[in-house]
Amino acid sequence: MNKDPFKWGIFYFDPQDRRVFVPKKIPWAGITVNFANPFSYVFLFLLIVIIRLFVFLGAHSSNFPRLF
Repeated sequence: MNKDPFKWGIFYFDPQDRRVFVPKKIPWAGITVNFANPFSYVFLFLLIVIIRLFVFLGAHSSNFPRLF
């Protein structure tokens, strides 16, 4: 029996697959994250921290246009 590792069709969850990044169902559509791998949560956390840091630094720079 071949089980589909995609939960709800979009979240890849396969504990036996050790990769963090896996191809999507349609290969030309890119890659996705294996949520069964604990390093995927570390990667997503760091990605969110980096994005928030850039937004915070950009909003507090002197060149940022003030709306009010």
